[in-house]
Amino acid sequence: MKNKLTQYPLILLFSITLACFILFGIGACAAGLRSMRETYKETGSISPVSFESGYNSSMPMKRVLVQLNGRLQHTLGHRMLNKTYRMSDEHLTEVFEAYDPSDCAWETIRFRDALAEIGIPVIFISTPVKLMPDDSTLPIGIEDCSNVNMDRFLTLLRKADIEVLDLREGIADWKDFFYRTDHHWTAEGGLLGAIELMNYLGLRDPEYAVDPIVLDPDQYSREVYEQSYLGSYGRRVGPGFVGIDDFTLVRPLFETRLHSEIPSKDVVKEGDFTEALLYPEIMEGDDPYTNRYIVYGTLEPLMTIDNESTSANLPVQSADKRILLINDSFGVMTSPFLALGYNHVCHIDPRTFEGTPLDAVKEYQPDIVLIQYAPFVFGDDENCRQLFILM
Repeated sequence: MKNKLTQYPLILLFSITLACFILFGIGACAAGLRSMRETYKETGSISPVSFESGYNSSMPMKRVLVQLNGRLQHTLGHRMLNKTYRMSDEHLTEVFEAYDPSDCAWETIRFRDALAEIGIPVIFISTPVKLMPDDSTLPIGIEDCSNVNMDRFLTLLRKADIEVLDLREGIADWKDFFYRTDHHWTAEGGLLGAIELMNYLGLRDPEYAVDPIVLDPDQYSREVYEQSYLGSYGRRVGPGFVGIDDFTLVRPLFETRLHSEIPSKDVVKEGDFTEALLYPEIMEGDDPYTNRYIVYGTLEPLMTIDNESTSANLPVQSADKRILLINDSFGVMTSPFLALGYNHVCHIDPRTFEGTPLDAVKEYQPDIVLIQYAPFVFGDDENCRQLFILM
């Protein structure tokens, strides 16, 4: 009798989920078919994409259904949902197959050689991912090749004498600095990565040494928004699968004066760190589906940040260097803190930037170029094509 009673909630949850999918799915399918019909009238071809678009936009209570399904899958003990894996520590991730990074390495070498002709050094930086090489939290039989792919790539770069900084080294568990429901590192992780980078640059060349206050994690405040963020993986599977993340805003405690520009949006901002870089309105409301990750505002084709601490005669001075950071979306949490150490930082994302990184070098005239990518950029050919067309 006890075993039967314990099964009733599970049976009820399954029944409700199934009924909701049937009830609401019929209407959404009809909308998808209408969308396909309209596309056929306009183009003369049948497009599955148009069906998916119509289906998704017309599914009533879509979030509720996703949440119910996620809760059901978790209750059943399932570890994979919508190509997303639930690790044994309740982090979400995806996995990537082995990839030959030779073409990407060759493009990076060509880019380095072109910049060497004009006297600008290049450093490639590998950010960490939450799945470190010795991680054993994936379901049995599931393997991720992200780190192997990056290791192969870095080996090719080192053989070509390209300078490399591997942020995966030296920290026992980077996973502590990642959201459970997202593939990105947190603001705390971005700060730590920027500090590691600035330390490296200063040891490499004293002219790049920054004020020790900028390098001290205790000189930054933390403001925690509890249960407020559902990352990219979490939005795939719903909050019922592993829950919702806290989101922490990290800001300098020391006085700052910055000027930022995003040309693609005609945005010009200036003031202290918050006024010049943050978009506080993104933190408003209690909808965890809001993309809080872009609160720092650098998920754009190009953003420039000028540190005016010297001209404003502030106690914490920045080094007089121009940094060009070529980055994927991890740069959202790197550029703002890097800009606290140097007078000028330009951040570009090659996937959306009009032109090539070499064009940006010619226009911006940096003292050094940093290419910072995460290991899973080698997940598919299209991603590599966009990120490694450097010139």
